[in-house]
Amino acid sequence: MNSCYKVEGTIIPLLSPDKIQALISVARLKHLYVFLDYDGTVSEIVSEPEEAFLSDGMRSVLFK
Repeated sequence: MNSCYKVEGTIIPLLSPDKIQALISVARLKHLYVFLDYDGTVSEIVSEPEEAFLSDGMRSVLFK
């Protein structure tokens, strides 16, 4: 299934049944670890990586 639909101008792809089942399996895990690129992804881009920091707002989103 490669269809998609639009909600308020945003195109949202529909997932195939096997991908939905995979997401359900992941959601049932006791622990889920997400690894993200830090500088420029969850923090502002800085010239030196050690200067990157996690804002309070992003911290609250990631640690929910």
